[in-house]
Amino acid sequence: MDGNSSDVVTKTYNIGSIQGFWVYFKPPTSWTVTPRVYWWNVQPSDAMPTASWPGEQMLVHDSQWYKYHFDGVSSTNLIFNDGNPNGVVDVTQTPDITGITEEIWYEWGVGILDVNTPEINLNTKIYPNPADSFIRVEADVPFSLYKIFDAQGRLVLKGEIKNQNIDVSRLSNGKFILELQDKDQHKKTIRFIK
Repeated sequence: MDGNSSDVVTKTYNIGSIQGFWVYFKPPTSWTVTPRVYWWNVQPSDAMPTASWPGEQMLVHDSQWYKYHFDGVSSTNLIFNDGNPNGVVDVTQTPDITGITEEIWYEWGVGILDVNTPEINLNTKIYPNPADSFIRVEADVPFSLYKIFDAQGRLVLKGEIKNQNIDVSRLSNGKFILELQDKDQHKKTIRFIK
């Protein structure tokens, strides 16, 4: 060898198929158009080309949310926008949302509702379930904060856990996702009904 070459070869292999993921967006009520999603830096790079600005129109998910599926994609960056060719952050488009590797729910003015934070695997119980006016949390480690999302992924309640209890009396009846967080910012998610 002359010092300018190497016998080391690097290869990337994808084992199995990549399913992709959905992204969801709730635009501000002032928008009168169907939102668009612009993406770049898709991995694997041959899964789909970078979108042309302002991106693709999203599909209706329900009366407030829109969705888009990234088929065969393991990672991407994206921006939700109103289709304005001269987008302005926090006016007609979101900031750059980078490193997306799984489903996200993004609400205008709030941000990502469920961050890709690894969950801790703890023995955690909540009761009663179905709940009435409160939920009691029993866990191996003390949780200090909570967030409650409705079935559409909207944040409906958040606060501090007091004496292992969470007041849910203000919630309407339905299905919810409870996200618990400890002092080290580890999270645990549990579904419940009220």
